[in-house]
Amino acid sequence: MLVTYFKDSRTLARYRSGLANLYLENFIVWLESQGYRRFTIRRHVREVVHFADWAEAEGLALSDLDRGALNRLYSQLVERNSLRYPCGKQRQICHSACLWIDFLEAVGAVETCPPHTSAQEPALLLQFREWMRTQRGTLDATLNKYRLPIIDLLDDLGTEPSAFDAIGLREFLLRRVSCFSQGKSKNLATAVRMFLRFLIARGYCAPGLEHAIPTVAKWRLSSLPKYLSVQDVECLINSCDQCSPLGARDRAILVLIARLGLRAGDVSALKFGDLLWEEGTLIISGKG
Repeated sequence: MLVTYFKDSRTLARYRSGLANLYLENFIVWLESQGYRRFTIRRHVREVVHFADWAEAEGLALSDLDRGALNRLYSQLVERNSLRYPCGKQRQICHSACLWIDFLEAVGAVETCPPHTSAQEPALLLQFREWMRTQRGTLDATLNKYRLPIIDLLDDLGTEPSAFDAIGLREFLLRRVSCFSQGKSKNLATAVRMFLRFLIARGYCAPGLEHAIPTVAKWRLSSLPKYLSVQDVECLINSCDQCSPLGARDRAILVLIARLGLRAGDVSALKFGDLLWEEGTLIISGKG
């Protein structure tokens, strides 16, 4: 299976000589069974090899590649401020490593970590969840998003809210958002702010501390446009040179995306057998 996705002999030799080699072929089969595309499978395999190289350098064996190893890797990346590339794009190694561990657990190569039960959660977090359900009618789906930021806060500042102050809260937030995306940073700030309101309502900490958590900025026009106007889309489509095979291909791709709303991955996965010419239809294997 490996040769289906990688052709370079040096790459194949390196992948087959590493710590992940024993299960790498089966990992690819597992990813295919989960519906992952060719490009995504290649990326996950590359990152898993990097994860295995890191583990080997740390003196870990294959049986040690569990959730503990993943947490150790994540902590090192946070310490080195390396969760993102210099260009700002997020590294995928932790995501790929998590999939790798899911696979190893599924085949019994590593021990499955027991689920995190409520008895293991801090008492303040359990009180907060109950207070949010009772006082605000908050759904469990939302409370689950708040869980990790609050545990992180309690691990960092301690479980005695009376000792919380504005400086400590701001420093905690700034340390975390430096390696988070904008969306994750906003969720962190919201979770901490709601938790502080609960603590204030119960008299566990000083009033007004929720104002120490700043709003995560989202500057207008700071990102790429959400969409193009109809005129711009038509200009883009008409810019393709239909007299050349490359231009005709590019125009077909743009038309499929613009007219049918297909994603780039849906278009790249199309094969000639998916084109039902006589019926004038396409077979699309979309997400899910």
